[in-house]
Amino acid sequence: MKLKQSDERLFCRYLRPQGPASSGKRFDRLSTDEERRTLSLDDAGLSWVVGLGYSRYRRPHPSLDLHVHPGMIEIHCCLTGFLQFEIDGRLLNVLPGEICLTQPDCRHRLVTNAKGHRHYWMLLKLPSGSRELATMGIPLAEARALVRSIRGIRKNVFAVQADVADAFRTLFDDLDLRSDPMLRRLAIRTDVLKLLLLIARDANRRLLTSIPQTVRDAAEA
Repeated sequence: MKLKQSDERLFCRYLRPQGPASSGKRFDRLSTDEERRTLSLDDAGLSWVVGLGYSRYRRPHPSLDLHVHPGMIEIHCCLTGFLQFEIDGRLLNVLPGEICLTQPDCRHRLVTNAKGHRHYWMLLKLPSGSRELATMGIPLAEARALVRSIRGIRKNVFAVQADVADAFRTLFDDLDLRSDPMLRRLAIRTDVLKLLLLIARDANRRLLTSIPQTVRDAAEA
């Protein structure tokens, strides 16, 4: 049973025509179905979070076509299974406990949509200019520092600590709250800012939890 469409805004530009591999499985809108929950955060005052999602695939899906998100940063957090991305002509594997991050206008596609994998994802159009930065709800100097840190990440795949997945989980929990609307907005804003801080932290240091090559080889077999 199809669930209600979440949002009609287009956010993806394909670089080649839809081919047989896609079989109509386009991901250029925010839509929710049995395997994917997708949201925008406009009602929380965070319009710069263009999309937020959780995917739990119960069956294999065709690979996506090569595309870009103009001016946007895409973040995937792998929870279980194995993801494979093509990014600027390179094939990169993403295992549980790792983030895949693409900077604006990066040519990429998700190659492997294997049965049983779970991941969170987020699409950001980070604010620029004082008026837009003010929507982050923190002092301008701190907002600039956070945006600069996320935009400065040059790794496409890197290991993160368990609190990153926990932060995604908390964000979804708070999105489902039916409490005071102002407190709900504050909780969601706090969750997003904390999540970006944690990702920036782990992108800029070598974690002891990095996945050994032997484990990576076994997971990808």
